[in-house]
Amino acid sequence: MRSRGWRFLVLVLMLASGAVAAWSSWNTSRQIAQLDRSQRDLTDRIDGLLATLDTVSSAQQAYVTPSSGQDPARVTELIGQIRQNTDRLRTQVRSIESGRVLQAVAAAAATLNDVETRAQEHIRSGQDFMAADLIFSDGRAADEAIASGLRMIRAAEVDAYSTSRADALDSSWTIGAASQSCGSSVRFFWYACPHHSFLRSTLRSRQRSRS
Repeated sequence: MRSRGWRFLVLVLMLASGAVAAWSSWNTSRQIAQLDRSQRDLTDRIDGLLATLDTVSSAQQAYVTPSSGQDPARVTELIGQIRQNTDRLRTQVRSIESGRVLQAVAAAAATLNDVETRAQEHIRSGQDFMAADLIFSDGRAADEAIASGLRMIRAAEVDAYSTSRADALDSSWTIGAASQSCGSSVRFFWYACPHHSFLRSTLRSRQRSRS
């Protein structure tokens, strides 16, 4: 009975070590796929923000010049998109540095919105020169602050992504190595224990009796 219980325990340990190794491999693949997908989404969102910012900057500079034909309401709408998408980045960034920079980007986006509101008021009052001066000074400074902040966030998130990916692989390798070591030890004890020799001789005797 003891021998049978021991064999059952060894078998369970062997199966468990294999299951742990398989689960670790699956879990690591899932984590890496999730990290890859999150990083792609974040990069696409930042690239979209930078493209929208370029459109805002060009539109602002255009509609304060003669015969521009630009609609100021469109600029206000685009700035609103920048502020909304900046807020959505809060749930995607991983690094502490990105969180701090994102606050500065949000503040710069609010400043840009304020500059746009004041510039449109100047235009409605017929003070086109004051509107142009505001856009080319405060507006341009806000544009540059947003753009540089977004590029800093993108760089910081690439570093955070690489670190998280490496950590996931290291964890998987550690668990895999431990499982393999445990499995090897169990197999060693299985083949080294006395009952195994007895089991092999019993099997050989049964094979001879059948033949």
